[in-house]
Amino acid sequence: MAIFRKIHISFWNDSFLGELTPEQKYFYMYLITNPNTTICGIYELPKRKMAFETGYNTETITKLLDFFVEENKIKYNAKNNEIFITNWLKYNGTKNPKVTKLIQNEIKLIKTKGFIKDFIDISIQYGYSIYSVSERYGVEIEVEEEIEVEEEIEVEVEIEVEVEEEKKKEIYKEQRLEIIDYLNTQTNKNYKISSAKTKSFINARLNEGFTVDDFKKVIDIKNNEWKDKEDMKMYIRPETLFGTKFESYLNQNTAPASNNGFYNDLIENKEGVIE
Repeated sequence: MAIFRKIHISFWNDSFLGELTPEQKYFYMYLITNPNTTICGIYELPKRKMAFETGYNTETITKLLDFFVEENKIKYNAKNNEIFITNWLKYNGTKNPKVTKLIQNEIKLIKTKGFIKDFIDISIQYGYSIYSVSERYGVEIEVEEEIEVEEEIEVEVEIEVEVEEEKKKEIYKEQRLEIIDYLNTQTNKNYKISSAKTKSFINARLNEGFTVDDFKKVIDIKNNEWKDKEDMKMYIRPETLFGTKFESYLNQNTAPASNNGFYNDLIENKEGVIE
C-alpha cells in the first residue's frame, strides 16, 4: 500500500513560510514529508540520515533544526533523535477509528515521554478532553510523573557534564602552564599562557591524547635541533612545535637533521579548542 503525506494548500500562503529562505523551506518540507514521518507527527530520525537524504552536512542540519525549534514549529530530542512536528494535528488530525488505532501503536514507540504529554495537550487544544484523549490513544495520564523523573535525570546528567567540563578546563590550564613554563625555561623566551593562539594549539594536542611529557620531549628535540641555526631558531615557538606536525616531531630520530625541505613541510595552522 502506498503511503502519502498531504500538504494543505494554505501551507504556501502561511506568513511564516513567506519569511523563510529557500533552504529553510526545503528542509521544513522534508521534515513533514520524509519517509520516517508518522501519523501522529512524532518520529525518530538521526541527523546522519537527514544529512544523507537532504544533501546537507550535519552542521547545517543542526542549525536548521535549532531554527525551527526556536520558531516552535518542531520539538527535537537529540538523545533519542526524535522530532515532533508541533502543528501536525492542525493539518492531519482525524477521528477515523482505524487511524486512531494506528496512532495508539505509534505512541507506544515514542521514547521521549515529554512528547507524549505535548501530544495530549495539543489534542486538547483541538477539542478533545483529556479523558477522551487518554481513551482514544491509550495514554495513561500518569505519564506526567514519568516526565518529571525523566526531566530530573536529564538535569542531573547536564550537571555532571558541566562538572566534568570544568574539571577538564582546570586540568588543561595546569598542563598548559607547565608546558609553557618548560618551553620558556628551555629557550629563554617569554611566551604567555594567556595567548588564545597558544592555548588553541596545546588544547588541540591534549584533546588528541598527548601528554605533558610528550610536549616536553618535542620541545627538547626541536630546541636541540634548531637553537644554533640562525634560519631555524625562530621556529622554536608554540604554533610550530605544537601544530599538526607535533606527532612527527615527537617520533623523529633525535640525531641532528638537515633542514632541507623544512620550508615545504612547515605547516602554519589555526586549529584547536579555545576556551
